[in-house]
Amino acid sequence: MKDRLRNIKTSFLFGPAALCMIIFLLDQISKIATVATKPMPFDSVYTSHNEQPIFIAGETLHIVFRNVFHLVDFRNPGAAWGIFGEHTPVLAIISLLAFLYLLYDFHALCGQSKFKRYTIALLMGGIIGNFIDRGFREGGVVDMFQVYIPVPQFASEWVNGIYYIDGIYRYIFPAFNIADSAICVATASLLIASFFIKDEEEASESLESKN
Repeated sequence: MKDRLRNIKTSFLFGPAALCMIIFLLDQISKIATVATKPMPFDSVYTSHNEQPIFIAGETLHIVFRNVFHLVDFRNPGAAWGIFGEHTPVLAIISLLAFLYLLYDFHALCGQSKFKRYTIALLMGGIIGNFIDRGFREGGVVDMFQVYIPVPQFASEWVNGIYYIDGIYRYIFPAFNIADSAICVATASLLIASFFIKDEEEASESLESKN
């Protein structure tokens, strides 16, 4: 156990821990600000499709760019795309266990790779940020970014959530937050970089064995 704690101290403290804390603080500050902001009147922010109002997930707080990017206040009791919304406490426990596992096995997961250390720390910051919401905030996770993505017309025939808005077919992407962004960026980075980092580590181990 002492060796485990020593490994956590040497590999996680200080840089990765600082990054994890920064992501967590930015996420929580943005959520507190979102909850405290008064929503805009619905009739000043809604858009329409065939003269019918389109439901926008959450209360609109600020129109950054109309029908492209809104700041909203949306509560998601579930995981991505609202799945398992009826099991918020279970998701909170899973989030906490995932964070504790990554911390406990941080040294083994990262090895000598600085990239992995900071990327996994980024992932941990996102996980603990959403855990706080699921465990302690009423309504679940607070999401504040709402994006409308232009898509080709044929996509509207087989994907839900696509509307013809201002002459363009747009997919209303599920609202998300800073923690979600950190988790997605970290996960994608680890998947893409795994092909290259493995080769670098093997080359480093081979060089050490020769010496």
